[in-house]
Amino acid sequence: MGNRLHGLLLGARYCGRLLAVVNAMVNVKIVGLLQTAGEQNRIVEMGSETQTDVAAGEALRFALRTPFSAVRHRQSLVRQFGEMISATGG
Repeated sequence: MGNRLHGLLLGARYCGRLLAVVNAMVNVKIVGLLQTAGEQNRIVEMGSETQTDVAAGEALRFALRTPFSAVRHRQSLVRQFGEMISATGG
């Protein structure tokens, strides 16, 4: 659980669980990555006026119950990382 991309990816790799607690305006890479992978249900938006406490609780329960599999999402993740690198001129 966190709001730093590298921390979330390492955590998902070694413990298999992932929950992003983010500000969607600030953490656009995390939000974009999880949306591309079809895992937007693993996002809890801090200070959101639209996300209820119930929805945040459901996201937490889902993240604890359901392992994140980067292998399952490999193609979309590779494409997303390529787009992010291209956008930064790297």
